[in-house]
Amino acid sequence: LGAAMTIDLMAGGDLRMADPAGDSNGAVTRGQDGVIRVDVGGTFTLARLDAGSGNVSIVAARILDAGDDSASDIVADQLRIVAGSVGAADDALETTVNRLAARIEPAVAGDGLYLANSQTLTVDRIAAQTVRRVGADGTVQALSDAADLADLVAGAAGRIVVGVDGDLMLNDGDGDQRAVRADGAGNIRLAASGRIALHADVLGNGGHITLLGDAGIDFAPAMAVRADLGGDVRLVAAGLAADIVMADTARVVVADGNALLHAGRDILLGGAHAAAGDVWLTAGRDLL
Repeated sequence: LGAAMTIDLMAGGDLRMADPAGDSNGAVTRGQDGVIRVDVGGTFTLARLDAGSGNVSIVAARILDAGDDSASDIVADQLRIVAGSVGAADDALETTVNRLAARIEPAVAGDGLYLANSQTLTVDRIAAQTVRRVGADGTVQALSDAADLADLVAGAAGRIVVGVDGDLMLNDGDGDQRAVRADGAGNIRLAASGRIALHADVLGNGGHITLLGDAGIDFAPAMAVRADLGGDVRLVAAGLAADIVMADTARVVVADGNALLHAGRDILLGGAHAAAGDVWLTAGRDLL
């Protein structure tokens, strides 16, 4: 595909790509600087989408990884997903992207967003993507996503499990002061080999929340991790030189559960409040 051109994949039912790692005829959809858009009414079993420095947009009832190898399933600058579920607890979708936004509405308990990114990742707003669809008569028409997409959101007790090999930055892409939200009993687990930076809230509405930043966790002013309707909050900065640094107005808030904050080095505390539970703070050096 030439630079800045687009690829449009559409199926009313399921769409399956053979796994390149396990099949000599494995499928790879490759673009260069353009947009790859996939619209599948059923299950999209994904081998590899490579948009280069372009963007990928996927709409599907379910997205599964075609293989269990560690190669990236999606390579792009920006990735936006609207789906019932993405990946699985034992087989996360492997990505190499810079920016992510996703909305998940699971139909089955335990489903959600399971994703592992191979580099530093920012959660933020992603614009509606446009592709050129070739019709039956050979003419071309523009086809776009319905609207811009921001944040990581899981409804219907869906889980959000994201791992990042690098830093993870959480931004407010749509003005609601939230970057990550799981409704019902959905759990949230965000893990980074680098630092996790909260420039927007992480909100659970009944599930548990775990943030693991090997190099540290940073809170911007007025940002919060909140478990409003039950559930525990666990923040761990595990490295020996890792800190939890909260602005004075930043908060960790739990309604009916407990809060645990652990840092390998220092905790600079803004505020931690458990209405009906306990707060545990442990630091390898100083608690400030």
